[in-house]
Amino acid sequence: MRVLYMGDEPPVEWRGASILMYRLVVQPGDLKVFVISPPLDDAFPTITLPSLPPSVAFLPFRSPQPVRRLKRSRFYEWAWAYEQFVATGFISPWLWQKVRAFNPEVIVALADNSLSHLARKLARRLKVPLATYFADWKPRYFPALASTRPLLERRWQELYQQSDIVFCVSDGMREALGTHPNAHVLYPPGNLEVISPTTLDDQPAEHLPRLVYAGNIEGTYGAMLAQLRTAMLQRGKAKIVLYGLCDWPAEEQATARADGSYHGFTPNHELVKHLAKADFLLVVMSFDPGVRFFVETAFTTKFCDYCAFGKPIIVWGPEYCTVVKFAQQRRSALVVTDPSPQSVCDAVEKLTTDRDEQKRLSEAAMHLHRGELNPAAIHRKFKSELEKIAG
Repeated sequence: MRVLYMGDEPPVEWRGASILMYRLVVQPGDLKVFVISPPLDDAFPTITLPSLPPSVAFLPFRSPQPVRRLKRSRFYEWAWAYEQFVATGFISPWLWQKVRAFNPEVIVALADNSLSHLARKLARRLKVPLATYFADWKPRYFPALASTRPLLERRWQELYQQSDIVFCVSDGMREALGTHPNAHVLYPPGNLEVISPTTLDDQPAEHLPRLVYAGNIEGTYGAMLAQLRTAMLQRGKAKIVLYGLCDWPAEEQATARADGSYHGFTPNHELVKHLAKADFLLVVMSFDPGVRFFVETAFTTKFCDYCAFGKPIIVWGPEYCTVVKFAQQRRSALVVTDPSPQSVCDAVEKLTTDRDEQKRLSEAAMHLHRGELNPAAIHRKFKSELEKIAG
């Protein structure tokens, strides 16, 4: 099946929705894919980033250089407005020529504030079905001029209603979007690259339990994890190990690297080795009231990744967030809903001494990986639904 993919980041092993769409669209290798998106190098020039495989055609969709420079200035909101309403406001002749030559049978869009709306225009003009994945509520939380947010919200709802099929990252997302005749909850597919994990039983007696976190260490998440790192160092009963992009001050990052608690952005093929050596795996969702709606609708890919290792998972977040509700309903993780980092320390230390609960949580995680969150089954569902709308 020929699939045209459009989104504000390419589907590569990078982070969040980008890696989610990579696992759905690219990694299985059973779809002929043409990707139109901005190249990651424009936004992260100092990081060695993953790229698309040679079998996937890629058309970079980038703004003019002055606009890209503007994104790094105090006028960044105006640069985003250009991309949201000018650059993606019409189908250019060169873009139309490339898309027509590919002749897609279906267009898959990652819902965003820009390219997904161009995808909607292309689907209508080509008379091909549009499948849209809603992962994050971008009109409310991603960069934009304040005066344009109501318009972005209206376009978001139009994209939802005019998509031939919709995939929602969580029950919370589907409920917030409202009714649609062909909407499905499709959880993020977890990691297909898994190696044999170690357990506490395999570790030496003097071994400090390792609580491993992989993901966003910026903004409110960075602040939460900085506080947790400090608390765990002070108590000395367990060790926290963090992987991901971080916005801590340079001195704090250097100190954390020196004591082995922070390791920066780590490619997936290396990250799986560290996850396999973890004793417990940590999911963090923000307690900030300003992002309540975000955590009520989002679902972190890392929870699905972690399940594949059959390790006890600790979820630290508010009672109203989707991941906490999911874990509580299935009794599949140790949930901490107190924002105090001391509560997480207490939970880790208690779990360390309770081998029966470790075993139960490990089995619960593996049960999810082999059942409801099985990545191969999620992809089969995704592909099957695309085939239905493509006819």
